[in-house]
Amino acid sequence: MNLPEPQNRHVNRLATVAAVFLIVGSSQGYSPRESASPYRDSNGRFTLTVPAAWKAQPLGDGVQIVRGDAYVSVMIFEHSSNAAALLEDLSGRLGKKWQRFTRTERGSSALSGMLAEASLFDGVNSQGVSTVLKVQCVVVDDVGYVLVTGYPAAQSPTVKEILTQIERSFTLLKSTTESAKSAVEPTIGVEVTDLTPEDAAFYHLDHTSGVLVVRVDESGPAAQAGLQLHDVILSIDGNSLESPPMLERVIASHRSGDVIELQIYRMKSDEKAERQTIKVTVRNTVR
Repeated sequence: MNLPEPQNRHVNRLATVAAVFLIVGSSQGYSPRESASPYRDSNGRFTLTVPAAWKAQPLGDGVQIVRGDAYVSVMIFEHSSNAAALLEDLSGRLGKKWQRFTRTERGSSALSGMLAEASLFDGVNSQGVSTVLKVQCVVVDDVGYVLVTGYPAAQSPTVKEILTQIERSFTLLKSTTESAKSAVEPTIGVEVTDLTPEDAAFYHLDHTSGVLVVRVDESGPAAQAGLQLHDVILSIDGNSLESPPMLERVIASHRSGDVIELQIYRMKSDEKAERQTIKVTVRNTVR
């Protein structure tokens, strides 16, 4: 999904700022037991903790908590509707400023008690430093909240604990989060429709049980597992699939991280249908 043009300009500006986040400083002396002070967003949207000897400085519409080469940045994006798309767009722009920028983990995390899209990256930043980067995104009321945590890989034992404490202290205020508590749902990132007799004949099937894939989210779990547009899903976890609502119910009964098995039919270029089995990891998303 492409972000609206005004937001693209915002992302461009913040990506440029984020690319030079790493500030030369001491890599020693980080203590998670140091005293801390609260930081409250001037617009009343969130709070988080600033450890002693760390500095809170403005970053666009958000804030950066920084000490030496380590930081946690909060970025705000208006007019956002999809946390996964926002994460992909922002991390892609950040990665263009780095060398060997590689995603090492992808999944979900907790931000202010809500499930968020999350990815972990490593690479060499524009200052030539081997760095670990964590990006977490959640969308509430069409506003995207992104936490970017960065630190040189060599400092991991020294700063990782205190950075985690800063992340955990991030709290969206009540008025912001009330409408989001019921907005988390499991998904595999597809839309399907009923299989018609004409569809069944095209795929050389002698039945109309199953569902036809009419949309695949390119960044979703199903696409990553290999599901394609116009595939026919015949069964899920060994059970014949009779309708789109049945697929929705089965997915809704799973938790993020569960693996489901789909048996599919796919039309090949030689007009022969091929039966395949793929495994898809369910992921929670914020509507």
